[in-house]
Amino acid sequence: WGAGVSYRDRRSGAGTDVAFRGEDYRISVGAERWFWGSSLALRAGGILGSREQKSFSAGISAGAGGARIDYAAAYPLSALQGSWGSHRISVT
Repeated sequence: WGAGVSYRDRRSGAGTDVAFRGEDYRISVGAERWFWGSSLALRAGGILGSREQKSFSAGISAGAGGARIDYAAAYPLSALQGSWGSHRISVT
């Protein structure tokens, strides 16, 4: 089971949730902020959980004229040593 809460206004948003499965748990937090209308956004988040689960993520979105490019990077803070994390790019 799990529960969460979020907040959103015209330029920013934030949220957190807690999830339980058996004896395992996960706490997630995240926030984003838009600048110059909807032209640029910065995002950040993190996860802390049982079994030494820890990660940090950050991203950016930029758009103009109906086109948008998004980039996100997620980095494990435990378990995998020497990792450059996971990187994603999308264009719409």
